[in-house]
Amino acid sequence: MKKHWVKKEDLDTPLCEVFSDTKTNGTARQWVAITEFVLGVSPCDLDKKNFTELNEYMDSLDKQLLIENERDATYQREEQKLIEQDEITAWKAVNGLLEEEDENYYHG
Repeated sequence: MKKHWVKKEDLDTPLCEVFSDTKTNGTARQWVAITEFVLGVSPCDLDKKNFTELNEYMDSLDKQLLIENERDATYQREEQKLIEQDEITAWKAVNGLLEEEDENYYHG
């Protein structure tokens, strides 16, 4: 989103001073470094990029981060379903309510 593109001279300026709708006092350079670390991306020399390259790179990191966050959320939902299924099966076993296919699942 070009509205939130950063000028190279603002890389080390707190974002709350660059964009009035931002509350963080972290800088764009810090955000890039943290995001690269979280995504396992090799650090990029931001100072070697022109204005467009810099901001397209930051946009691509943002998109990757959103995709990664959605993947994590999906994984956590699926993991929670499995935990709940195991808890139900365990409760049935304790209360003698397992049917044959449940019994095989629970006892392997």
